[in-house]
Amino acid sequence: MKILRATHLGMCFGVRDAIALALAEANAGPLTILGDLVHNPTIVGEMRARGIATAPASRRKNVRTPPSTWRAGATWSS
Repeated sequence: MKILRATHLGMCFGVRDAIALALAEANAGPLTILGDLVHNPTIVGEMRARGIATAPASRRKNVRTPPSTWRAGATWSS
């Protein structure tokens, strides 16, 4: 049996784009993301180091950054 390994391993484009957007927005000021964008500890650590906070969506009232910095994670259409 021959096993082929993909030349590029990583995350899907939607997650990659969401992380890039979060990092760009963090440059403009405090950012809190409601929910997880990714579970990769290296990426999560980099986001924390850039000042990005995360909070479960259910704890929205406890978010420390002002509501004007909240961002939606995605828009879905059918």
